[in-house]
Amino acid sequence: MSVRQQSKHELAAAISGRYRRAGRADKGRILDEFVAATGYERTWAIRLLRGGPPRPRVGHGGRPRTYSSVVVGALRAAAEASGWLCGKRLAPFLAELVPALEAEGGLALEPAVRAQLVRMSAATIDRRLRPFRLQARPHGLGTTKPGTLLKQQVAVRTCTPWDEERVGFVEIDLVAHCGLSTAIP
Repeated sequence: MSVRQQSKHELAAAISGRYRRAGRADKGRILDEFVAATGYERTWAIRLLRGGPPRPRVGHGGRPRTYSSVVVGALRAAAEASGWLCGKRLAPFLAELVPALEAEGGLALEPAVRAQLVRMSAATIDRRLRPFRLQARPHGLGTTKPGTLLKQQVAVRTCTPWDEERVGFVEIDLVAHCGLSTAIP
């Protein structure tokens, strides 16, 4: 059904007075017509007809953002300059890194923006950098998976040390260096 929600609410407001005054049999008929017109479930339709449409939502709810896009942009520049350090390592380092980047010309910040950037917590840094970090450093694809067939054939010693000096000892690490695609070029 392609009826706009606002139109459905207008219909509910128009019918609700008649629905409240009607008897049991008439309420059932009005409800059937309303459900057929709107596509709502019966319980939601009853709730709308009894109480009227809900108030329109204003804004997105929740707390307002503390850090503006200017602060996040400066944080991104600092993270790129530091080699994408994690938030725990970057947070205490920002007090030294931001003035150094400003001296080099990598950043030009107002004092209020600089103060917000320097006092940002490690968890907030990780949260705000997550989308940029995924774009800048995507993870490769893993092609080696553990299997039970080789697990039973390969000897694993947990209590005695390996004899690495013995002739014939080999240690192999199976890693695929294929980047973002496992397709054969």
